[in-house]
Amino acid sequence: SDDLDVPLERAFRDAAFKRAHRLGSVNSVNVVRLLVQVVHYFYAYLRLPEGDLRPPEGSSERRARVAVPCGAGGHLAAGLLAQQMGLPITLLAATNANDALHRLLATGELRAHGTVSQTASPSMDIQ
Repeated sequence: SDDLDVPLERAFRDAAFKRAHRLGSVNSVNVVRLLVQVVHYFYAYLRLPEGDLRPPEGSSERRARVAVPCGAGGHLAAGLLAQQMGLPITLLAATNANDALHRLLATGELRAHGTVSQTASPSMDIQ
C-alpha cells in the first residue's frame, strides 16, 4: 500500500463520482506505477553480473530471465513495456491457485471463477 491508495479507495467508493468520471480499475490504476515498475526492471537488469545473462535456445542475444508473480498483471505489464523499450528480458508469469490472469490469457475471457482461495501470496489472491 502507498499514499495513493487512500484517495483512490475513497474515489472508487463514491458511486456518483465514479459514474461521473467513468472510473474503472483492475489493479494498476495509475500509469506512473507501471512506469516506476519499468524502471525497476532496468535497474535490476543493469545490476546483474554478466555471467547471469544467458541466451535463449537458438539465439546469441544474452537475456535475463525474470519470474513475475502475477495477480491482475500490473508487474507483468510493466515487464512487457520494458521489453518493448528494448530491455533484453524473458518474462515468466507466475500464478497461484487464483489463476485469473492465466485464465484470461488462455481463454481470452475475463470471468470470475468461483471463490478466491486464501494463499501465502495475498496480493495474487484475486478473481
